[in-house]
Amino acid sequence: MKRSRYIIFMIINIGLLVFIVYLSVRIYKVGQDNAQGTHETKIKASSIVRDATVGSKLQYFYEPKPNNIEIVHEDWLNGEVHYTINSDSLNERKEYPLLKSETYRIITLGDSFTFGVYVNTDENYSELLEDQLSLLDCPNNLRFEVINLGVHGYDLEYSVERFIRRGIKYIPDLVIWLVNRWNISDVNELSKPLADKLKEKGVPYFNETSREFEAAVLAQKQILIKFGENYINDYQRRVLNRYSEIYDGQTLVFSFSGNLSDTQKNLIDNFIDLNASYHFVDDLFDYWASKEYQLYDRHPNRPGHKKIADLLYQYLLQHYFITCKVSSY
Repeated sequence: MKRSRYIIFMIINIGLLVFIVYLSVRIYKVGQDNAQGTHETKIKASSIVRDATVGSKLQYFYEPKPNNIEIVHEDWLNGEVHYTINSDSLNERKEYPLLKSETYRIITLGDSFTFGVYVNTDENYSELLEDQLSLLDCPNNLRFEVINLGVHGYDLEYSVERFIRRGIKYIPDLVIWLVNRWNISDVNELSKPLADKLKEKGVPYFNETSREFEAAVLAQKQILIKFGENYINDYQRRVLNRYSEIYDGQTLVFSFSGNLSDTQKNLIDNFIDLNASYHFVDDLFDYWASKEYQLYDRHPNRPGHKKIADLLYQYLLQHYFITCKVSSY
């Protein structure tokens, strides 16, 4: 009798242990998915301009306020950060003329990682890449410009819209587009109005204690449940097709190792197949395992932006600028 009770006791304990291990793994996985799958940034209402374009189908599109210097304070930053927004609403150190002469012009697209939140304007990877390329010795005294169209909080659709409104007129020779997991899993036109309603009901936009964008995270989850992954992927496929219809020039899409799911990589691969001028690099480096390149909220810090710029520079030298030489001075 005692032996039977002992066996039952051991079975219960083993079952409880297995359950605890399973629960721990699930919690860890959810934490990882949240870290890489949802990325928001605090955006000041005074620093953006809502869509005012007549006939636009996008109801919630926004851009940085032109001719503006935004000063950012966070208790976990070492000092304050300055964004200098030029007259074309770009996070840039200067203005860029529409006409170009003997200039190879690059446009960078993306979200807050490309915009360069929590680093000064001259420290984001677009500016650093421009500085590095300017040291190249190329035929015909070719000069380089890298124009940053990244904006925090953008999904694929908003990046394409931004390129149409701001980028095409600069007649780019190359577009470099950083695509993160959440750019594909989120559809701003669906999630932003829902997030606004959740905030009206008392769900906090940003929880200072947990440092989670609770309204945005909950809105994205509800959108996924309501519409399903297939609908979201079809939506993003149409967005990418729109890009291919309006621009068939050189385009380099890149992401970090392990950032995109297999389904998302297939979506990008199919997009790349639309045009021989499109290229995809999905393993620039293992950013998520490189804590030394991340800020408290996992955005790139100054060394992180330099790392991205360095790797893009090396890739461009090997695949795009093979006739150029690195200056010795």
